[in-house]
Amino acid sequence: MEELDELEPAIERELQDLIQDQGLTPSRVEKYAPKLWRAYPQQTSRGLCDVVRAAIEDLPDDKYTRSLKFALNIGNMPRHSGLTDRRAFFNAAEGANVSEDTIRRWERRAMLPLARALVRRAAQPPAVISAHVESVDERIERLNTLIQKAAAELEELKRLSQS
Repeated sequence: MEELDELEPAIERELQDLIQDQGLTPSRVEKYAPKLWRAYPQQTSRGLCDVVRAAIEDLPDDKYTRSLKFALNIGNMPRHSGLTDRRAFFNAAEGANVSEDTIRRWERRAMLPLARALVRRAAQPPAVISAHVESVDERIERLNTLIQKAAAELEELKRLSQS
């Protein structure tokens, strides 16, 4: 796998492709984000969308990040079909009146921090989840207990209905 540091500028370019049209979708990730796939080879396209959503939430909540969220259709954003829609939605949500050029500049400004966050996340070892896995014997015992309780309740209901 390529060094993660070398992936950062490539992922930033891929983010520029992903903000076009409908934003972040599994099919668009498959089509426009091959370097992102290299950073997260274990993920599905839907999983990669989740990774991007999680990484953007780690960024500061400022106008740059919010404009990029609109561009990627992350959060409770209405679906858009391009820059004109993104500008309209952003201005309405933010109570602003900024130009398309400004929106485009703000989106681009947030892409590098997002690319860095994605690379940083990819470099982290996967979290180890420690959970108790129920053995077959434990499961049988638990189910037998439930069956006994259900049988006792059924007997009680029968007894009450005959009274």
